[in-house]
Parts: sequence; C-alpha cells; structure tokens
Amino acid sequence: MELNKTSRKIIISGLILFIIGVFFWIQRGRFFGLNNKRAQNEAGIEKSKVVTMAGPPTVIYKTKADYVNLVPVGMSEDRKSIVSYPNMTDMLPNNYPIKLSAGYYLGSVSVNSGFLKLTMEEYAALNELPSPEKLYDMLTDKDPFLEMYACGSRYEFKEIEKELNQIIDSGKLTSRCDKIK
Repeated sequence: MELNKTSRKIIISGLILFIIGVFFWIQRGRFFGLNNKRAQNEAGIEKSKVVTMAGPPTVIYKTKADYVNLVPVGMSEDRKSIVSYPNMTDMLPNNYPIKLSAGYYLGSVSVNSGFLKLTMEEYAALNELPSPEKLYDMLTDKDPFLEMYACGSRYEFKEIEKELNQIIDSGKLTSRCDKIK
C-alpha cells in the first residue's frame, strides 16, 4: 500500500513530535528531578534548601584584605588576563558589596574575580574605559578570596542581608550554601 504525500508528512510529523516528547520526558528527570522533595530524599541531599528558582546568584565571600570599595573584574582561570569588567556607568551604590556578619560580603563576584587598584568612584569618573590589558596592569590582587559560598538564587530570600546574617551567625553556612573556595 502506497501512502500519498500528505499521509507521509503526517506520519513523519507525528514521529518527530513523539521523539521530541520522549527527549523532554527524559531530560525532565535530569534537570528538574532534584527539585521535588521525594527525589531530594532519594538522592540523599542534605542541604536545607535546594535552588528551586532561577535568578542572580547569591555569592558571599571573605577577602585577604579590605577590597570593599575596589572594582572587581573577571579573570581567566589561569589569571593571566581579564575576561570581563564593568562599564563605568555600572558603578552605582546599589552595585557595591553588602557587608555581612563575621567579615563576609555579598557581592557580584566569582571565584575567578580579581580587584583593581581603582575605587569604584575613581573608576566611575574615568572618561573612557581602559583596555583589558591596561586593566590587568591595574590589578591589586589576582587571587583575593579566602572563602566563597554560593547560596542559591537571590530570589530565594525575602530580606537577603538579614537572612544571610542569620545563616552565618547560626553556623549553618556550610550546610545551607555550597563552598566554592
């Protein structure tokens, strides 16, 4: 029995949709399986909270020295070049790190961040953005972090500063957050 063109298109479309559906059904378990309580218990996850929503990361850290007013930049893994840096207009007070308990800060940094010798105010006053090579020459510390923790999405917190201080002060930092460094 021969199928006409329309019948073949319908069958092929149905098969493609079936394959896509099976793919997403399998992937659902991989990407979303740990977000439900039963899967967390079966996997033996002991964290008090598992990241369940997307959003800006909550990164808290301690540094070797006081870099709170200095400009953070992203460095390559080998720390031989700068791969990301803020625009001068990004140096707004609401982007400054927030001081937390026990010498920790909440800020927009990563384990590969370094700090420039320039304060945020000096950086904001620049007339033009220096090249990454010139910024590299302005680094004060290429490996500034003593400790760093990822505490999920910022959207998980209603009063982020208060809640992070409670986590730190109660000694639950390592059970609530993932240690990055």
